[in-house]
Amino acid sequence: MARYSELGPISVEDQASICKLLVQFFNPLKSNSIKAELNQPTTPNQITPLSVMDFLQYHRARGLDLWPKKGYVEALIRRLVSSQVLISLGGTSHVERLICMIELSNRQSQGWLWLGRALGSPYIANEIAKDIAFIWGTTKKGDITGGNGLLISSHEILTCKHVIEDLSEISEIKVGGNVAVQDHAIVHPQIDVGVIYLKEQMAPQLPDLAFRSALILEEVVIAGYLSVPDSLAPTLTCQRGEISGHIAETRAGWPMDLFSAIARPGNSGGPVVALDGRVVGIVTRSLERQKEEADSMAPMPFFAAVPSQVIAQALTELISGVTRLPWEDWS
Repeated sequence: MARYSELGPISVEDQASICKLLVQFFNPLKSNSIKAELNQPTTPNQITPLSVMDFLQYHRARGLDLWPKKGYVEALIRRLVSSQVLISLGGTSHVERLICMIELSNRQSQGWLWLGRALGSPYIANEIAKDIAFIWGTTKKGDITGGNGLLISSHEILTCKHVIEDLSEISEIKVGGNVAVQDHAIVHPQIDVGVIYLKEQMAPQLPDLAFRSALILEEVVIAGYLSVPDSLAPTLTCQRGEISGHIAETRAGWPMDLFSAIARPGNSGGPVVALDGRVVGIVTRSLERQKEEADSMAPMPFFAAVPSQVIAQALTELISGVTRLPWEDWS
């Protein structure tokens, strides 16, 4: 006997699609026009909150039957309420009335990365992968190796200085599966930051991408394409962790942030992303000390990132500030 309700898990893309519908539907400015479509009475100059049932009936009338996914819709509503995207005005289950009162910055309003506050790290990993660049080529010794970067404009890929310098020849750059062609690259003389310029423009998939400074113990995602044993192609891998420290003074001469996610060879240049969708740094390297006689076990490494504010400083200094970082200023 076939079930009416869908019980299997739904994809991150489907979760995001439903959340976008919820946010748009419960916008108070649309309340009266939606009520008119539902043949419900409206009061001039007065907003009457809509219910979950209204949401389901409205979309069924438009050819999208979400009733079989009602359990998932209600679960996503709980996430949106707990993250203060939606406000509950009372009622339970399908008679609950809701309103969306979230305020977004100018840059946030250009896209949907901010939904990470409700959907968490799986959503952030899924979205940030769209503009991650996998950079591979040969070293001076002839070995094949690779690193990562992030498309920060239609013709610029942000990466680490050492990713560019380690490759005597860049064989290929792929952004979200599309091949990009390098024009030239520049690196900062000291900070582990570089930019690869593209010959042809590529449209970024995340128009709301922006950077900000990290907060201690906030959850982050690191993502990048790595060479994995037995895999015939670079594999997108993601790790969840938290910002575990800020180092103000280092032997390298510039500050670093520590994170608890495990970075592997090849992660360099990949983004460190907070759950609000803001990039807080790029992976630079592991910080390790040699084992001493007093150590009963091998010392565990620390994993470090170039903080966003240091990246912004480095890019401002490169070629007289022509390259600038998209920064979240909350305007």
